[in-house]
Amino acid sequence: MESTEGRSRIVAMSQSILFVHHGSIDGGAPFSMLYTMQLARDLGYKPSVLLLMPSPELYRLYEDEGFPVHELLGIAQWYYLSAATMSWKRPGTYKHLAKLLFQWNPSKRIFQQFLSLHSFDIVHLNSVVLINLAISMKENHQQYVWHVREFCPSQDSWIKRFFRRNLQQTDELIFLGRAEQVSWLGNDTQGTVIHNFVPTDRFNDSVDGRSKRLELGLADSTPMLLFVGGIRKHKGGLTFLTALQQIRREHPELEFVACLPGALADDPALGEPVLRLIDEHGLSDVCRPEPFRTNINEYFAACDLLCFPSEMPHFARPVVEAAALSKPVVISDIPPMTDYVNPGHDAYVCRQGDANSLAEQIIAALSDRERMAEMGKRLHESFQVQFSPEAQSEKLGQVYRRLLSK
Repeated sequence: MESTEGRSRIVAMSQSILFVHHGSIDGGAPFSMLYTMQLARDLGYKPSVLLLMPSPELYRLYEDEGFPVHELLGIAQWYYLSAATMSWKRPGTYKHLAKLLFQWNPSKRIFQQFLSLHSFDIVHLNSVVLINLAISMKENHQQYVWHVREFCPSQDSWIKRFFRRNLQQTDELIFLGRAEQVSWLGNDTQGTVIHNFVPTDRFNDSVDGRSKRLELGLADSTPMLLFVGGIRKHKGGLTFLTALQQIRREHPELEFVACLPGALADDPALGEPVLRLIDEHGLSDVCRPEPFRTNINEYFAACDLLCFPSEMPHFARPVVEAAALSKPVVISDIPPMTDYVNPGHDAYVCRQGDANSLAEQIIAALSDRERMAEMGKRLHESFQVQFSPEAQSEKLGQVYRRLLSK
């Protein structure tokens, strides 16, 4: 007799899911979505992807995994996080909102025209910034999942209330954590928490870090600090460089190299400001900025310490990647990542935006490398339980089954 799981898989095999990616190749979102698509495929669904900011790199990322790729231009995105934190005295705020208003209805029309030419059972929106597409699907009684990856700004405004109202009117929401869910909806428990996770076939102890260290010209004895995400304020890039400058000045005996994949653009001209900033901090001899790399797991395998001093609350997938490879981390004392660690036991924690505090934590780690390695092992043990792909897969399957049963 066929099992319930087997029958569910047969039913799923006829169901197609369109994943809509809002951004470029930079950052963790395209990879998080890729891993979610792989889970959906393992569950028996047929995923494909729609790129709103297409590039050859994004096409390769998904096509190399066997997923059909579409693209659609001219779709407006409401970058609420940026607009909310910008002063209303800045012209850029009004420019962004004016462009959004101008493109709002045309974007909905373009998207519906695309959907009319294809057949999808579910649309999986990969970011809160795709609010106009969510509204469009709600108006047309179409099945969609709204995957909210962002942390909502704390200040109240009509924009936040507008987003919240539309989130509350959505049948299936996914949040990266309870903290993100609370930031948008308060104490409302609507939606499903599905943590960012990493595939164990790409992030495990068998990943070769020595080859990457040889490629970077690092001796086995040289500690490697890893900073990912680009020199952006919300990632804590300037705080990181300032902390390294302080360490060099006050502890010249400490040897280290800092690798920064994602800090440079493929266009050399766009990378000049980053190189100039590194030079101004006197760090050109120890900093290795590089363009964004898809083989990021090799950098994690090669490093000794991940530094992620974020200055704005958001879920840090690099911390999960580091934990998968038993690598220790330094993070800021802000949610949501502080909800998942035990400071001083399985993670080093610095004060938000405080270069002195970050420098102290890096020095503490480099000065006791045996304890640093032990911290990484403890983080691995903790995150294995909290962020297992198997647990997230079960919750994702439940979301899709509920939606399809309506």
